[in-house]
Amino acid sequence: MKPANQLIDYEENEFLSVVHAIWNVELPQPEHDLHIAHFNSIVAHPEGSDLLFCPQSSNFGVANSPATVIDTLKAWHQSQGRPAFKDPVLAPTIAPAAKTREQRASESSSLNLERARTLVAQVQAAEQQAAGHFAALEQQLAAELVHGSDALAALRSLESAQYQAKRSVDALKRQALPVRLAYEGAQRDASSRFLDSGIQALVLQVMTQGSQQHAVALASALERHPPLYQRGVERIERLEAQTATLAPGPLALKGAAHMAGLYPALLTAQGMSRDFAQQQYHLIKTFRSALAELHWQATSPQGEPGTQVPVLEFVFASPSEDPRFAVTVPLAELFEDDLLDWAELAQRGAKAMLPFRLFAAVQVTDGEPQSIGVKPFTHRSEVLMAQGHGAGVPVRAARWDEQLQAYVVGGELPGAPTLLWCAGEDAYAPVTTDRPASIGYLRLPPVPQARESAPAPSFNDCIVVFAPEANLSPVYVMFGNRRMQP
Repeated sequence: MKPANQLIDYEENEFLSVVHAIWNVELPQPEHDLHIAHFNSIVAHPEGSDLLFCPQSSNFGVANSPATVIDTLKAWHQSQGRPAFKDPVLAPTIAPAAKTREQRASESSSLNLERARTLVAQVQAAEQQAAGHFAALEQQLAAELVHGSDALAALRSLESAQYQAKRSVDALKRQALPVRLAYEGAQRDASSRFLDSGIQALVLQVMTQGSQQHAVALASALERHPPLYQRGVERIERLEAQTATLAPGPLALKGAAHMAGLYPALLTAQGMSRDFAQQQYHLIKTFRSALAELHWQATSPQGEPGTQVPVLEFVFASPSEDPRFAVTVPLAELFEDDLLDWAELAQRGAKAMLPFRLFAAVQVTDGEPQSIGVKPFTHRSEVLMAQGHGAGVPVRAARWDEQLQAYVVGGELPGAPTLLWCAGEDAYAPVTTDRPASIGYLRLPPVPQARESAPAPSFNDCIVVFAPEANLSPVYVMFGNRRMQP
């Protein structure tokens, strides 16, 4: 699509696609920058391109999104007495014939009846689904406990059954409010003079039966699920202990090539974390706040040289998932020196001195175990920033693999994952309802708090340099493992 000269030359959906391209970082960095500059030049809003990163979302009561950006522009231009976008050409409409009071009442009541029947059908489907998932979980719990390499497959099957059973209970819980409101509305509308009394009596009958059916189904699920869930937790923990002793196999951690030098990324066995990627503005703010804190600690007379600053904490939702992960950060966010020839350093297999580095740790959660996914969690993975402690960071060159269509680093050492920056491929973790998501809990401290005393960090990181034709900036990579001892 050819860029327009002004916002009013765009239809709303056309400009929404432009915002989506910027938002999802779907383009190489030069084109991405041009899109942002084009946005800034034509929107005429006083905030300009800041709307993309810190929009006035509170005005609409929704989270930051491309749709929020469009709504903000429409509202602002309307306040200036003009439309934001070109109106689509609409076909002339023919005014419908006037309806009698009885016709309107009958149509409204028929719509109420259709909605009631749809809701009751959803309740019946949720009840049947819960019964099936409970039976599947009971079957998994009744199976003979396996050992060795078979334990991992058994753990994954049990996790899936545990997850599906919990989701079915949650679905019944979510229906409680809509069912109650629909039932109360049917009671109220039964005597309305603006509706058809005969049809409304049928609506009340349908919702009375549906409300009773939902109450019985929910009560049964709430009674049946807790003991099954607890048995599932105990069996999962036994299988998890067995799989922890298995030797790690080959693992490829995938990222998107066009995002490598743009934003931080969290890579897991399932792929890039979508939740992490949706927090880019907060991520960069957190990293820069941590850097500022460490700079102050290193230069102030009141500072503590051994200070560590947490920048990220998360929990894997699936115990069977490979515990290895990586956090990638554009090197320029941590360190920038135009005098260094990164390609030459990578060719020599040299090391570079960085003033600040990242390392992974495992922390025990405070208080009672918190339920998430298929079991409560008592530990969480953390990524912290600390001073470089005088040790060099290996500089490595990414090689292009034509068959994989990816830039590849690593995999030479036993147990070390291979990093793949894939070109033209969606590297995000797949969205599925069959298994827990990769990350079940994610927290980015808005104001990172320094720790004055902590164990010495154990660094496992490198700097990755891409070939000049890739047009990708160097990336800092930190490796972690959630099974590290806290």
